[in-house]
Amino acid sequence: HSPSRLLRVLWPRLVLQASALRPAEGSYEYTLVRNYVDSPEAWGQITEGLDRLARIAEDRGVCANVFIHARLGQLRLLHPYDRIYRRVGAAALDRGLSVTQSIDTLRGHDAEALRFSFADPHPNEAGHRLLAEALREGLTALPSECWRGG
Repeated sequence: HSPSRLLRVLWPRLVLQASALRPAEGSYEYTLVRNYVDSPEAWGQITEGLDRLARIAEDRGVCANVFIHARLGQLRLLHPYDRIYRRVGAAALDRGLSVTQSIDTLRGHDAEALRFSFADPHPNEAGHRLLAEALREGLTALPSECWRGG
């Protein structure tokens, strides 16, 4: 309610950036981090899944890629789940898996233009096109050994 137009424009953006760095207690981001990333039991389930994927890839002699599908709600510079995406990606890399971060391709795009609707955050055709582009880039970055027939 500030009389300053600059403050009215900047304030919501500052609040969003602050929530990406340190989510407010009670927010969805706070709950997600607390219940899934900061919880040893939940994080153990994530790493166990990555361990299983790495074993399957090794047993079959194939390359495995972990595609991290970013939430389309907020594609600003600091995505509220960026640290979660990076932590999962680092855990996958630690297990010898390749990682494709879709947030790198999606960042900076208008999230509303990529969603099915305001009420449905699933990607629409344009969103799927960008996700496919991200996956293509991630897969083509794999070593050439990954593309040789067995």
